[in-house]
Amino acid sequence: VISTAQTKLEWYDVPLFPFLAILVGIGIYVVFDFLRNEPYFSQKFRVNILPFLFLFLLGIQPYQAILDTTYFPKETKDEKVLYEMSYFLKNAANNGGKALDNQYLLHDGYNAHLQFYVQRIHDQNNRFELKNWREIAPSQTVITNQKVIIDHINAHFKYTILQKEGTILTIRLDERKGEH
Repeated sequence: VISTAQTKLEWYDVPLFPFLAILVGIGIYVVFDFLRNEPYFSQKFRVNILPFLFLFLLGIQPYQAILDTTYFPKETKDEKVLYEMSYFLKNAANNGGKALDNQYLLHDGYNAHLQFYVQRIHDQNNRFELKNWREIAPSQTVITNQKVIIDHINAHFKYTILQKEGTILTIRLDERKGEH
């Protein structure tokens, strides 16, 4: 039923997991019981550690994968782009946030990962806020790394790029295009 459906999403398989776990558990028990009760292994060793060695070897690779994921996480290219602004703000907050005083952060979409650092920098007596990018005005200094916002600024403002760090731009909005 699952494999014939048009949409194939991972969570559709979740109801099968308990049954698959039972099958795997039965298989592990059969091997463990065989190693524990096999007369050849019982006669060969004074203490039959083979079944426990089997369980240990069975669990070592998944345990190693959990340790690697927890202690040595690796970010994908997409994650690096997603978190670049968070790292930038974290470094600024750790340095007192003065470099971002009197500036606005522009971000389109979900921004909870940025709000923490914005608040932290603001709490360090800096005027730094998250601003709706459709409400920006001349003479403001803004920070962004999103193409949609940069395209909006290109289309509507004359500006000066004050700093570029990776994909992050600090931009002073000079005047609206068409104004003199």
